[in-house]
Amino acid sequence: MACGSHASSASSHVGSSALVELGRRKQWTQALGILSSLCTSRAEVATRSYNAAASACTKSGQWRKVWSLLAAARFAGLELDQASFSVSMGIGSAEGERWEIACQLLGAMEAAGLSPDIIALSAAMSACEQGKQWKVACHLLWKMQTSARRGKKPPDAVAYLSAITACGSCGRWERAWDVFREMQKAFLQPEAKLHNAALGASCGIDNPDIAARQWALASELLENLRTSGGRPDSISLALALRALANGEHWAMAVSLLQDAGMTLKLNVIHFNAAITACGMGRRCDRALGLLQEAKLQHLQPDVVTHSAVMTAWDKCHQWEQASEQLCIMRTDGIEPNIVSHSALISALEKGFRWELAFLRLTELQESGMRLVLTTYNAALSAAGRMHVWSRVLAMIDEVKNSGLPVDAVTFGVSIGACSVAKWQWALQLLRTCREG
Repeated sequence: MACGSHASSASSHVGSSALVELGRRKQWTQALGILSSLCTSRAEVATRSYNAAASACTKSGQWRKVWSLLAAARFAGLELDQASFSVSMGIGSAEGERWEIACQLLGAMEAAGLSPDIIALSAAMSACEQGKQWKVACHLLWKMQTSARRGKKPPDAVAYLSAITACGSCGRWERAWDVFREMQKAFLQPEAKLHNAALGASCGIDNPDIAARQWALASELLENLRTSGGRPDSISLALALRALANGEHWAMAVSLLQDAGMTLKLNVIHFNAAITACGMGRRCDRALGLLQEAKLQHLQPDVVTHSAVMTAWDKCHQWEQASEQLCIMRTDGIEPNIVSHSALISALEKGFRWELAFLRLTELQESGMRLVLTTYNAALSAAGRMHVWSRVLAMIDEVKNSGLPVDAVTFGVSIGACSVAKWQWALQLLRTCREG
């Protein structure tokens, strides 16, 4: 699409103005048509004309056309400017898989003697965010911070948001928290969406080993959000509630749910998380109360809701209530899942109803439902209390054959059960576990 340079300047100006307008309207085919006409008429086409046409293509997601236009501009002997690369970055931002191209464009800018501005860097960071490239996003943020110390424009809230979200999407919650701290040190007042992104990053990982750290971060972020006049959104509220549940802070979870309900439309996911928190805190009464409150708010409890209540009854050693909850689920037309059944088997074992626990396991196996390790662990404990040592070994074989890894709980429960009777059984079990 190269063209001559001996035509009317006025014609070129009119054409560029038309291209800008078409870009706003996302009419990329018409924009390419006008640019082609300018070239055919041998009008003097400046870099801004190519940029305007490329902008129209960018807004319409025509990224291949953008690269073709930039190549044509360079072939015509035109020098690309900041706007040329910024337009290209827009495509990198719109297409999550284009993060590599966005970074290559930054390198091309520097090779051309252009210093990437805040717009280009922010667009590249957005591409890295969507591409889940947290290391690259943090590196670009560092470059922006370094440039700011040299008198250039510092990174804005959008740049920090991109870095935080990229870290969160990759499970790097500690790094996301560090970025949030850096933003605070930069004297930027975090917006609600930044708090929510940090909440999502720090609370989005379900890992018992970091539960204490997660709920502490969630509490601090929620307090910062409240102080700044913001409120958690629906997603970050659910994540914060889950973090509090993992940390067994049921009172804080219930309080947060009630406060959020004043301004936010609660859904069943929020209640599920709060009920789980009450169960972890062995507050069955509060768990049941939240279930009733959800119904009063015309929310439809799902299998997760009922399973969370059953888990609460299990934690409180209330097997009769857990069994009743299973019946309520079925009456409401909700089919219990493996979490529901596992909670009941565990409750039966803790309530010394070992025969019933063992019977439940047998029924599940006959139904073809895929069992989880917690189900076997509860049944193993019940079998041990019943002194059915051969069944303990048989279940260990079932666990191995199902592909489930034998964990410390499985091993400890089994060895403990067998060692009560005969040490030979314990040795045989040890040999069985080692072979697995």
